[in-house]
Amino acid sequence: MEPYPRSKTWMYIIPVVSLFLIAVVSPRLWQSLNEDQKSRIKASLTGAVVSVKHHEGEITEALPHPRRIHVDFDSDWLQPEIARFDSRVAQRVVIHPESHSPDEVEIGDVVPDEIGDVEVVSEEVGDGEVGVGEVTIERHQGPADKIDPQNSQEIATEIESSPQPRLRLSAPTPHLEQIDLNEFDINDVSSTLPSDAPSIEIPEVVEVPSEWPEMSALFAAFDEFCVDVPIAEAWRAEGVHLLRRLQRVETLEDPEVDQLLLALKKLADALPHVEKWLDEPDCVPLRQLAYGIERRLEVWQAIHQLAKNARPLPPINVADALPLLNDVEEKLLQGENGDGWRSYLMLDRLTQIATSTWVTDSSVRYEVSREVLRRMTDKGLGEQQKVFIESSELQQLARMLRDWAVSPVDYPKFARTLEQFETSRSATLATQLVHSMEHIRWAKGTTELTNAFNTHYRNANVRLSITGQLVNDFLPILEPIEENIRDNIMGASVQGKNNTWTRLRVKLVEDDQRIRLRFIASGNTRSRTVSRKGFVRFFSNGNSNFSAGKELLVSRQGIFSQNATASADGRTRVVDLETDYDHIPLVGWVMRQMALEELHEQRNTMKSVMTNRVSKAARTRLDDSLQERLTDYEERWNDKVMAPLKELRLDPSAIEMRSTAERIVLRCRIASAAQLAAYTPRPRALKNSVMSMQFHESSANNLLEQLELDGQVIDLEELIERLSKRFDLDADEIREELPEGIKLRLGQDRPIQIKFDDHRILITFRIAELSTPRRKWRNFVVRGKYRADMGRLHVDLEREGGIELISEQLGFRDQIALRGIFTKVMTRNHRLNVMRGRFLEDPRLSNLGVTQFVVRDGWIGLSIGAPDSPKVATEAPVTAR
Repeated sequence: MEPYPRSKTWMYIIPVVSLFLIAVVSPRLWQSLNEDQKSRIKASLTGAVVSVKHHEGEITEALPHPRRIHVDFDSDWLQPEIARFDSRVAQRVVIHPESHSPDEVEIGDVVPDEIGDVEVVSEEVGDGEVGVGEVTIERHQGPADKIDPQNSQEIATEIESSPQPRLRLSAPTPHLEQIDLNEFDINDVSSTLPSDAPSIEIPEVVEVPSEWPEMSALFAAFDEFCVDVPIAEAWRAEGVHLLRRLQRVETLEDPEVDQLLLALKKLADALPHVEKWLDEPDCVPLRQLAYGIERRLEVWQAIHQLAKNARPLPPINVADALPLLNDVEEKLLQGENGDGWRSYLMLDRLTQIATSTWVTDSSVRYEVSREVLRRMTDKGLGEQQKVFIESSELQQLARMLRDWAVSPVDYPKFARTLEQFETSRSATLATQLVHSMEHIRWAKGTTELTNAFNTHYRNANVRLSITGQLVNDFLPILEPIEENIRDNIMGASVQGKNNTWTRLRVKLVEDDQRIRLRFIASGNTRSRTVSRKGFVRFFSNGNSNFSAGKELLVSRQGIFSQNATASADGRTRVVDLETDYDHIPLVGWVMRQMALEELHEQRNTMKSVMTNRVSKAARTRLDDSLQERLTDYEERWNDKVMAPLKELRLDPSAIEMRSTAERIVLRCRIASAAQLAAYTPRPRALKNSVMSMQFHESSANNLLEQLELDGQVIDLEELIERLSKRFDLDADEIREELPEGIKLRLGQDRPIQIKFDDHRILITFRIAELSTPRRKWRNFVVRGKYRADMGRLHVDLEREGGIELISEQLGFRDQIALRGIFTKVMTRNHRLNVMRGRFLEDPRLSNLGVTQFVVRDGWIGLSIGAPDSPKVATEAPVTAR
């Protein structure tokens, strides 16, 4: 028998040797290793993050991950993948461009909450002074001359071809002697350059008793921002350094706080100089971070000043109010409707407080005095009521109540609560903040803090911008009007027909305080008439051009219109003439000559009369037409928008109403007095859009909160019905697929919550109990993520992945059952018809489509325009927010 070939022999030797190593050698070798070595080998083989002993500079152990049950019908759903996470590892954040980006943004639209981004959806940040600590400009190639601010224009061309400078922001000295970089040009190459790279070490936190809050959200944002550009790393390191120093300050009123807050402001103002050296996707998180610093700074500065000027509250002896209350009682007895005013001003309650000092809680005094003051300043009071409130006795009462309304304020607690809200966006913390502001706004000298809080944490959460072009496209096309004429002009009886063609258009008038529109109706009228005067009949053809205008003002106080004005110009030509004596020779001719002579003498008067009549008709027609449409629009607005919001105790407030020569801009806040609104920068609209809208997640969540669903027991079908009614959704398909007999007991804190971020819409249900005729499940959370698929005439929301279930108690069968229910509630596809009615029916609007749908940082941004229009992004003015 021939021996096996060499190649086949090796095929048997290799497995034998491998089995020997595995069975004999490996166990002995494994037993010889220590625990540290074993852990490292396991980590390298599995890719897991294990708990081992770390040396300085190593990445620490991953934080324990909460149990999240992700159920989906795929083969490996039992092995949910948990991404590694470590707070010391900074991930680079990249915003992926949408299909419609980069796009050009609106010009001349400067609003206080706007931030722009060139490549995706811009974020605007302000420009200003730069300078924190010692600031120098560093370049890779040798030193240069000192900066001369006057030569910055001459050096501009050199900058384009020069290597990138580095901004060194060294740690401030104890006195923070800073160089104001507003005097320098960061692009200028004529600066003495150090050769070493900027230090970006993050100092350790020193545990000291401090009234300043833990700034977890800001530090997390700094950790996430990681760009391998020296100037950006220096900016980031300096920001972390200043925040660490601020946290080490023991009290809010410490004198060092002024210098630190000034340094942080200059750091935020340095952003335009830093972002010149970054790619646009890297600028977006940088601008968000800078705006996060800016909105806190105004609040911190106000708190610091209040803490510095804090004085103990003077003692209040409520019994001293009795003489004044008696004076008010006497005044009410002398006037009309005294009992009504006594009830309105709560005099019985005030007298009870003033005479029961030994049992009266101070919180009762705060509550009652504030309520009376609110009633005395109510905007709904009539003119006579306001005059009565202005009387000397009631003004003295108001001054006394203002002293009663002041309560002690815990400013350190307010600062901590605000920072915790920035981190968690909790509804409970939002309520606490609003409650704290209710105490703060009655204290003396708190106007700055109140304004800063309202500007940055109760800002507009809905914005709408419409071009004049779109307004004109929506105006009705007026049909020709044919009228019979029966009139008497200058003693002549006139009969005939009149045809009028009118074109209506709108001109936007620039106004920073209100929306100002001028409606213009222009057209032509033609008439054929027979005028009879005595024995003469004139046959005439008239042709007149007219123009009528009417101005409409929309402000926070309502809609106001002015009387229409009109002008006309035309002529009337007599085409034939008849008399009763035409059949008589010579006499007929004489009579005709006399009639023509009289007509010639009165032609100017007749022309004036006719043009006045045409202009009056145009003016009347425009007044009547607009009044009818305004009444119709106002009724529809009240029925569809205002009435439902007022029913939910939401107060829609116009933050901004203005018009430019090109656009109408409306920014409003939808929130009750006890709710927050937008506090993050909104995405900018595209410049070439004819209509754009941005709305913040707070507008939806505030509405959900006012539905009072917390802890409520409700049928699932009824819940879907209520939500579809409030949000104007078509839920017929959902209702058809829902199983019967499902009852819910919702959670206590925001049982339904919506979040807009990272190009996704996250919908969360917190369920305390769900029961069917057979089973019950308790205490779990359901989440679904949706992404937008943008079409020309619609936006489809497609669920991304499966339903996420979070619970500590659900088994496999429970997960399958619950997933079967909520996949029907949170269907995979939702269709949003953002272009309805006129957009689809009017041929003038057929070239429009959805050009932008962006979900980011708590906002949804939507633009409508011509889909084939150029989309080139431009930066907006640097003062915008």
